[in-house]
Amino acid sequence: MNKLFTLIAFILVSTQLSFAQSDKANKETALEEAKLVAAATIMKDYGTVMDYTIPAVVELMGGRASAIELISSAMAGMETQGLVFEKAEILEVLEVKTEQDQLRCVIKGRNQMKMDNERIISESYLLGIFDETVNHWYFIEARQLKNTDLIQQVIPGFETTLNIPEDVQTTEIIKE
Repeated sequence: MNKLFTLIAFILVSTQLSFAQSDKANKETALEEAKLVAAATIMKDYGTVMDYTIPAVVELMGGRASAIELISSAMAGMETQGLVFEKAEILEVLEVKTEQDQLRCVIKGRNQMKMDNERIISESYLLGIFDETVNHWYFIEARQLKNTDLIQQVIPGFETTLNIPEDVQTTEIIKE
């Protein structure tokens, strides 16, 4: 009986450690891939950004080439108006869980832009969804989840219990 109890306890502890290790690995992979997307954004490598954007979003934008052109054009327009994208940082993975047969995560990021004598700092969040077939994460701005029509087109039947904080934006005067 004592051996049976020890065996069951060992299996339970091993299972918990395995889940903890896979949770840690999932967080690390999500963080690494989100940082790759942030760096690609700053480097204007919109092809890489599209590689990690939920495919249905890319399709809604008219396909990969059209999406890249749309983003390039929008960013160039902002630059023409004097808006400079200074930083895109990925800070941390807040939560990882499996819902609706999908591994999902929430990632906190910070963007910093400058326009004239103002700096705009935005804390925002990404929803990540892991795709086992390509073995990487796809991302969407979490604030898009509030647009129920859009999210139902992108992820039909989407529901979540993930805690997704509100975006926060602040501005400060640049003193030179």
